[in-house]
Amino acid sequence: AVEAHKDVDIAAVEALRTAEEGSLDRLIGCRSLVRKRAVLECALAMSNRDAVLLVVAWLRDTLKRDLFHQELCVQPRAAHVYAAYLREMHRWEELEAFYTTIRALELQLARTSAPGLRTDTCAELAYSMVRRALTKATADEQVAALKEAADFASTLALNFAELEAIAEHCNVWRQLTLRQMEVERNDVPLAAAAAALPAEKADPSNMFTRFPRPCVLAASVLETVDYCALFHASDRQDHVASPKGLSKALGVSDRLYWYCAFTALARTGAWELMRRATESRATFSGKVVDRSPIGFRPLICLIYTYGDPRDLKDPRDELRKLAVHFAGQMEDREDALKLCAQKGLWEGAIAACVDLRDEDRLGELRVTI
Repeated sequence: AVEAHKDVDIAAVEALRTAEEGSLDRLIGCRSLVRKRAVLECALAMSNRDAVLLVVAWLRDTLKRDLFHQELCVQPRAAHVYAAYLREMHRWEELEAFYTTIRALELQLARTSAPGLRTDTCAELAYSMVRRALTKATADEQVAALKEAADFASTLALNFAELEAIAEHCNVWRQLTLRQMEVERNDVPLAAAAAALPAEKADPSNMFTRFPRPCVLAASVLETVDYCALFHASDRQDHVASPKGLSKALGVSDRLYWYCAFTALARTGAWELMRRATESRATFSGKVVDRSPIGFRPLICLIYTYGDPRDLKDPRDELRKLAVHFAGQMEDREDALKLCAQKGLWEGAIAACVDLRDEDRLGELRVTI
């Protein structure tokens, strides 16, 4: 029996060696299941991915489907190589079918031996469901597919951090899509009504009149919050399109929410509202102090992105004065100096030089101005 086992091993090594050289005759000659297993074990021992993939492909073509999956179920490394190949080739349906079969076999073996691929198999199946959701043609179909993926991952997520993350992301994505569907149902008639009004009767404060309304379906979280901040800035928090309500429902950070809110103010030219939004009263002294939840640098960039360039060149213009004011509130005075010099805010640049006590650069600025 020992001699027979040695002969099988030698034959397996020779078959694999000649197969790597391009000749499949000896590999084809390994007809028994014992010899095929020996060839696979030999390839795995070599730690050569190409060799393992070659043998796995040969097993797939020469074994019955059920037997092929049984062999890979007990050889996790070979299963990983085959799955990676399917993933690289974007053969998603085959990949999902493969992991579905492997998981069913692992569940059968769970009573007698610890399944080596159990966690990875479940995660890959969850990813396959997410990929399927991406291909759905309508939002309703996508919501149903995301619910299926989230339910599958959450039922198996105990002690599996990856599955917990998949379930959480699917739930957030589903909530976002549901909210986008409601916003579309709410806004389509509003935009149509605004477009039907004659120009002389159009309300300039109506954002649907001032800006073209994009479809919010399939938009990212940032794009959705940005949309709601522009078209529904004054909505109550419990309203479906409220930017604040949406941010809280999806766990959007305060910084991201405020960036979208300030961007909406800049796009509409509400510069006085932007200034007032950065002002607050100190608790004890009652003095007005400037605070920005996103910092003052982004506010200056928004001014230069959406403000009138002609106004920004006039030192007497209120918009330029607002940019200089925001520059004076920047804590990093070195950064303030560089930004003001770049934008041509010479008043802010000089103030930053004074704060830094940098006489050399102050002299350079005077020459430049």
